[in-house]
Amino acid sequence: MSIRCENRGKSRLISKLSACFLPLFSRWPELLRVDSSHQEETELGRLMHDFRCKEAKEMHSRILANRVHQLKETQKGVEIMCKEMDAIYRQGEKRGERREERRGERRGRAQAIIETKRETALRMKERGYSDDSIAELLKIKVSMVQKWYEEAKSV
Repeated sequence: MSIRCENRGKSRLISKLSACFLPLFSRWPELLRVDSSHQEETELGRLMHDFRCKEAKEMHSRILANRVHQLKETQKGVEIMCKEMDAIYRQGEKRGERREERRGERRGRAQAIIETKRETALRMKERGYSDDSIAELLKIKVSMVQKWYEEAKSV
C-alpha cells in the first residue's frame, strides 16, 4: 500500500507509514492523516473515493454504502444523525463555556492582583514612598504608579 505524505513541504509516496507519520503524530499514534484526493485503484484509493461520495449508490464498499444509506437516506438514520450532531454541538458548547469560565477566572484573578497593587501603591505614596521604591517593591513600572496616583488625585 502506498500513501501520499507531506514532508517539509514536499509531497512524496511512501510504503511504510512509520517513515512519515509516527514522527509527526507520536503524541496521537492512532491519528493518521490521509489525502483523500488521491483515489487510486488500491484499497486505500477506493476507500478515499467512498469517503468523498455524497450518495451511497456511488460507493465501492457495500458495507460502507449500506451504513451510509441507513444514516443519510432513511428517516430513522437522519434522526440518529441529527441527535448525534446535536450531542456533538452541545459538547462543543460546554467545552467553550468551560474555556471561557477559566479565561474569566484568570482575568478576574489578574484584575484583583492589579487592584491590590494599585491600592497598595496609593497607600505607600501617602506614606511618603518614592515612585521608584513603590514600583520596585510591587514589581510594576514607575509610569503605572504615576498613572494611578494621577487618577486618584482627580477623583
